[in-house]
Amino acid sequence: MELRSAGCDAIVQEHGSGGSRTRPALARLVREIGAGDTLVVVRLDRLARSVSHLLNVIEVS
Repeated sequence: MELRSAGCDAIVQEHGSGGSRTRPALARLVREIGAGDTLVVVRLDRLARSVSHLLNVIEVS
């Protein structure tokens, strides 16, 4: 897996419809990520569905 080879310790996967904005695993990750932690994604579209959604994710962090 790409993330393991990049040295990632924890891997979070979201399961659900691609059209749904309900992302409980992402919400939990955003709450738990701490100062100094690094979030690595395989592709940016795996983190957010649109630019406005990405800005929302970034603001919550």
